This record gives sequence, C-alpha cells and structure tokens, in this order.
Amino acid sequence: MSRLKTRAFFLGAAVGAAILLTLTVPRAAHAVAAALVQVANTAVAPAITQDVSKLATQNVELTCSLACDQVNNDGALASFTVPANQRLVVTTVQLDVTGGGSTGLSQTNQGQVTSNRIEWLLFAAGTYEYQYPSGIVFASGTTNIAISGTVVANAYLFGYLTSN
Repeated sequence: MSRLKTRAFFLGAAVGAAILLTLTVPRAAHAVAAALVQVANTAVAPAITQDVSKLATQNVELTCSLACDQVNNDGALASFTVPANQRLVVTTVQLDVTGGGSTGLSQTNQGQVTSNRIEWLLFAAGTYEYQYPSGIVFASGTTNIAISGTVVANAYLFGYLTSN
C-alpha cells in the first residue's frame, strides 16, 4: 500500500507542476516579448503609429491647368516646390480631358527639365484616374511640376510628403 501512496504522490506532484507551468510560462513569454518590442515615444524621436500617407500634415494636393499649384487647406493656390529633405510621392493622378490625345508629366529639378516623365494616351473626352500604389516619386527641390498636352482641361495630383 505504501508503494501505491508513493506513486500517487509523485503523480499528483507531476500534475501540479504541469498546471503550475501552464499558468506561469505564458506570462513569462509575454513579458519577454513585450520587452523586445517596447517603443519610446519622445518629443525628440516620436513613434509614428500611422502610415505616413494617412497623416493629414503630409498630404499634398496639386491642381494643374498647365503648371501645378498646391491647393492649401483654405482652398487658395500657391506655387509648389518639394521641401528640402523630403520627397513627394504622388499616388493618384486625375485628368479631365476634352478629347483624345497624348498628355505628359514634366518636372524641373536643380535646373534640369525632365519632359514626359510619364505619358498617358487618352482616347476620348472624360475624366481619367490613375492609381500608383507605390507612387511617382519627386526628389526634394523639384519645381515646375506640369501637365502638358492640348487635350487637358484640368489635372489633379494627390500624394504625400515623406522624409528622404
């Protein structure tokens, strides 16, 4: 009988140890993982928790009849130059055209003009929208972004600014 009691005691101890491990190990594993991914959110180095393209302060809207101007928050237009140490990423282009033809996007960067960086072939009058998920990137200092073509009534470029 003593042998049976000893076996029961060790079996109970093993079950107790298994339950104790089950309850304590997930907490320890969680604590280790949390320590590995901790982020310091300070004024000097803020932790951005939102996609840069969704931040309102970084959004840019340009309207172009030929040359492109920035549309400010109050609706006023202003000439636009990509700020120093930033890049403009255009993700959507909307073209309002009066007929079929070829339309191109040009830019000036450090005095160098790039004509027809992108060209669209349009077949009829209407509104066309082109999405560029990875974006059309303009370097800092880019000026004179323009839409060229005889069929364009208006064009709109939508994007965001990101650091270099």
